[in-house]
Amino acid sequence: AFQQPYLMPKRSNTFQRLALLVHERLGKGWKVDESYMFTDLVTGEKREVDIVAQTMVGTYPIYLSIECRDHSRPADVLWIEGVAKKHEHLPTSKLVLWSRSGFTKAAALKARALKIEAVSQAEAVQADWARLARELIGGHVQHVTPRFTAFIDVNPQEGEPRRLEQVENAAWYSGDGTQVGTMQGLLQFIADNPQTRTVVLDHTSPGSGNFYIELVPPEPWFTDLPEGGQVRIRRIGVSIETLTENVALDTASALSEGKVLTLASAKVATGVLELLIQESPDGTSSFRSTLLPRKA
Repeated sequence: AFQQPYLMPKRSNTFQRLALLVHERLGKGWKVDESYMFTDLVTGEKREVDIVAQTMVGTYPIYLSIECRDHSRPADVLWIEGVAKKHEHLPTSKLVLWSRSGFTKAAALKARALKIEAVSQAEAVQADWARLARELIGGHVQHVTPRFTAFIDVNPQEGEPRRLEQVENAAWYSGDGTQVGTMQGLLQFIADNPQTRTVVLDHTSPGSGNFYIELVPPEPWFTDLPEGGQVRIRRIGVSIETLTENVALDTASALSEGKVLTLASAKVATGVLELLIQESPDGTSSFRSTLLPRKA
């Protein structure tokens, strides 16, 4: 059976996050945790492991333990031996060591002799075809956070024209009562439209900005009034307030299963932006971006 899990607060840097993301791709049946606490089989003390992936093979638990080293100098024999000694009395089935700066020749030989897998960023960025892994080092990203505010200007049959606000759930209809659109749908269309992103990115600068989109109905459209009844729409307006940040990227790369995986992360106002890039020897690449919200 598995040891009773005990997790410490996560203390990831970009390199450890990359190791976590790589091992999360192991597939079904695997559970992956950061800052996992094993119980030493001799002393009974808790020992922290950077990342542990676990699964069951029949009735036997399998633990893949990953330790990460984010130093400016290559990992040496002493580090290899120290980590190996630590895991002698832990239920580790397979030990994997990640070093951002690579391994000395002697350390690599020692790891191989101890049947420890050694993963190095240095190998990844030296690959001729890993162009993005190299180009992202020391790079910056421009991140734009939009906030949408909508309104509908209407022309009542009686009285002055008026503006309806707080209309996020509004809908509009043709003269025969057929629904032809909703504000939610319009806002989603604007947010997903590549042309919107192009215009905003081309005309924004660091700091706050404001953009405006106006839709004039091509034929008579009507919407519901808060107090009841319907009224003809004169125009629909959407204000896009933007916060633009130019932030430095922290990058980490590793060679895994013949492909180079690069994680680029940037701290922005709303959280941490992560870009995971996979490059293959044939020149193809894939991208996945995620915004990890800032914790309250």
